[in-house]
Formats: sequence, C-alpha cells, structure tokens
Amino acid sequence: MKDRSLLYLLLSRIRQMDVWQSNLEFADELKSSLKVSQENDRFLITWHQADKEFSHDVPGDMFQFYVRGDVEKASGTGLRRMNWDQAEKILLQIAEISGIRVEQRFRPDVLGTSVAVDRVDTHPQIVIVVLGLLVSVVALAAAGPRFAVWSGGLAIALCYLAAFHRYTLLQWPVHWIELVVVAAGALLPCYLMFNPAPAALLAIVLVLMTNAELRGSRASLLEWAIPAALAGTLVFAIGRLGWIPVIVISIFALAIGKVLPARFSRPAMFTVVVASAAVAVTATFVPLETPHEVSQLTLMASTINYLLVAIFAIYATLGWIVGQQFLIFPWLGNAIIFATFAIFSFANNMGAGELSALGFAGYALFAVARLLRALVKTRRRSPVKDGGAR
Repeated sequence: MKDRSLLYLLLSRIRQMDVWQSNLEFADELKSSLKVSQENDRFLITWHQADKEFSHDVPGDMFQFYVRGDVEKASGTGLRRMNWDQAEKILLQIAEISGIRVEQRFRPDVLGTSVAVDRVDTHPQIVIVVLGLLVSVVALAAAGPRFAVWSGGLAIALCYLAAFHRYTLLQWPVHWIELVVVAAGALLPCYLMFNPAPAALLAIVLVLMTNAELRGSRASLLEWAIPAALAGTLVFAIGRLGWIPVIVISIFALAIGKVLPARFSRPAMFTVVVASAAVAVTATFVPLETPHEVSQLTLMASTINYLLVAIFAIYATLGWIVGQQFLIFPWLGNAIIFATFAIFSFANNMGAGELSALGFAGYALFAVARLLRALVKTRRRSPVKDGGAR
C-alpha cells in the first residue's frame, strides 16, 4: 500500500516541479514507466529511459505514510512537507542516474509548485582551489616544489571527493570547515617527509571515476579510461606494488558492472580494466629511469597509518548500512582506499612512507565526523506507532 502512495507522490511532484519543464520528453517517459515496489523496509523504484531500464532503491523510513496527525511538526517541518522534499530529492536522483541534466534546486520551506531557488550544496569550487593553493604554498616553503605540486593536487582531489558526499550518507552539503580539515590532512606526508604522489594519484582517480558515474549515460568510454590509465601510472610511481590499486579497482569495476549493469555499462567497466592494466603492464616492462625513494615510517606514523586503514574499513562498512547511496564511488572509494593501503601495510616493504595512507588523514577525520552524525541521526529518528509507519 505504501508503495502505491510513493508512486502517486512521485507522479504528483513530476507535474509540480518547474525543473521538468525543460525536460518534458523525459518527464513523459518517466511518468509512463515509473513503478514502485516495497521490499521489507526499502522501496525499489524502476523506470525506463531511452529503451534502458533503471532502478534505484531508497530506505522506507525516508517517508511517513498513513500517520495520523499529519499537521504535527517534526523539527518545525510538517510530515507532508517532509514527504514532498524527499520525493523531490529522489526525482533529481532519478534524473541524474538516467543521465538527464537538471538543476538541483528546490525550496524546503515551500510546498507550492515553484522550486526556482538554486541549492547551496553545489561544489564549492573556489574554496577548493584556494585551499589547494594554500597547501601548495605551505608545502613549497616546508619541503620544496615536488611536495608543493603533489600536496596541492592531493588536497584539491580529496576536497572534491569530499564534496561528492552530498550524494551519500546524510545527503547534507559539505561545509567549508570540513574542506579545511580535509586539505590540512594532505600536508601530513609533507610534514613527515613522505612522498604524497601515490595518495594524490589514487585520489584523482576516485574523483574522475565519481564524476563519470555522476554523468551517467552521458559519460563516454574515454571518461572512464582516463582515470583508469592514471591508476596504472602508480606502477611508474612506486614500482610493482602499484599493481595493488590497479587490481583492486579492476575487481570492483567488474563486480559493479555485473551487479549494476543499468548504472555501470559493462563496456565502460571493461574499459577501466583494460586501460589500467595496459598502463601498468607498460610501466612494469618499461620502467622510468628514476629510483623509487623509500622513507621509513616512524612508530608514530606507522600507528597513524594503521588507524587510518581501520577507519576506512569501518566507514566503507557502516557507510553502506546507514547511508543513502545514490552515487556508488564516494562510498566505494573508501573500500578501495582501505584495500589498497591495507595490502601495502602488509607488503614486504611495509615501512615505505609513500605506500601509506597518511595523505588521507584529513579525509578520514571528515569521514568519521560525517559517519557519526549519520549514526546519531539514525538513532534519534523515533518511530511513529500510529498506523505502523516508521
């Protein structure tokens, strides 16, 4: 019964949201093909677009149906308005999954048909660039130009990766203070005089793959091949152990291509495997004539490294449980970071600083804070007993 209520709610919001006026063809196809089914405590939403079938599942407790006293307020917001807001979010997610570009804009304090106010949780690009430049300046003064380039690149990539979390967990915008923490953590390898290049390359790979996922069906094979090839360059940067992230990313690519073919086309995921392996093989047999510097981790740095690896393991696990994973790669990136640096840590030369997760220290703190906020929000969400609604 609740699945039909959600279906009618979504169809109603399609007609009312102004953003669909420039996408009438997609809106018509969505209205004619949209279906909702309930599986335990989740809703499975399916639809067709351009002769392709898509699906998206959402937690059932996002909506409050069949609750007496609909005029009651929850944190100053009526249940009816809360349902409308959540429906708008889901419709915008549906559009992005389908590869349809619409402005993500809605006004949470208005129930009317006008939603022409831009959202504030777009990428804070200026803040990210400024933070990256500041990190580069500090690294240049402390350790020289090589550290400046890679530390700045690491800070920018991790800030962008953090900004993508507006699509996951709480679906809250990322505050500039969180970005400052993320960028500051990128200076830790510089402070301890460990090469930040491997961490920067991996972060850039995750950002580009997340962006390709966000573009959906509009993403070309080249947009998947470029980050995959960058992953392969880790073999140039750190030698044969650079194969570890290549193998990890390839396994995940094949898995999501198999499990989520509507979201990730198999040709795109096959491109990821081939491009990363091709560059890695080239780097293996035609290595650059530059010796790999090995800096030994101190006891303190080694302890921090293991702690960061544990954090990303926990975040990858609990983030799936309490999160609302619209984009896969911001969450999957945590599993890739964990698997890559966990294997590095147990490799023969586990003391190598350039093989540590130290560059992700600020990003790990950001992840912990966001995860704790999500867990607190989950615990505070009190069930409504009337009518059996959650």
